Amino acid sequence: MPITSNITRTGLATLALGIAAAGVPSAASAASDRGGDRGQDQVSSRVSTKLRSVSRGLDRAEGYVEDGDATKAASSLAAVRRSLASAQKTTLRKVAADSDGAAANARAVERAEHAVVASTASLYDGQSGDVVTAVSSTLDAALDGRDALLSGVGALTDDQAADYDDYYAKVAKDVASESDDIADAVSDDELASDASSALTDATTRLAAVKTAVDAIVSAAGDDTDADDSGSAAGAAAGLGADCGGPGGRGGQGQAGSTGTTTTPSTTTTTPAATTGAARFGGGRN
Repeated sequence: MPITSNITRTGLATLALGIAAAGVPSAASAASDRGGDRGQDQVSSRVSTKLRSVSRGLDRAEGYVEDGDATKAASSLAAVRRSLASAQKTTLRKVAADSDGAAANARAVERAEHAVVASTASLYDGQSGDVVTAVSSTLDAALDGRDALLSGVGALTDDQAADYDDYYAKVAKDVASESDDIADAVSDDELASDASSALTDATTRLAAVKTAVDAIVSAAGDDTDADDSGSAAGAAAGLGADCGGPGGRGGQGQAGSTGTTTTPSTTTTTPAATTGAARFGGGRN
């Protein structure tokens, strides 16, 4: 599904300045990033609850990996995948329905996906066997989820997608950071062969997303019509296919099954283990 939205000049300025990583807003307090032009742009309580579970699960998994408890680490990471999949499903439904607050939910899910990629990229160091399998499944789930959400937003009309300027900017920023982190892990960490392969595949996937999202930003900067052949829509049209689509590796989907992906990327430099809501930055985008 092609991505067919333009980013406003305001969104481009925000991207140029860099967006501070933001936390998951509470359902009661999140305000619209676009000045409330669609009313209260809020993250739903259901999505917020699921994303808090993602954060707690990552914290537990990191601790179990440090303790050498592969079984509990794998169990915690499976819980992360389930919670992320649930938040994603709700968000995709809201995006497709063009519901109030859908864009805020999309940004919150993106923050969680970014946190999962950053955390899992750091967990491969010195690990093998079941831990690597669980970490790779969770990394795939986050990348698959991002692909699916980008496709969902890309299916909106230009008017509907106008609320997602900050979402696209957030994706661009996060993908660049993740690419740096993964590059650091490949260079500095002790990696088993399957861990190294997983990070290489993730790099490929991230590169494809970066190309697509950068095209959207660039097209907006050139005032390119989204329907033209040289537009962001055309440049981003292959995102789903290049990244394995919403199913990512082997089309196994957001639940984070353990397929093998070939997907591009850049790398991230993310702190190894932040805790709770701080993982998502503690605020609004």
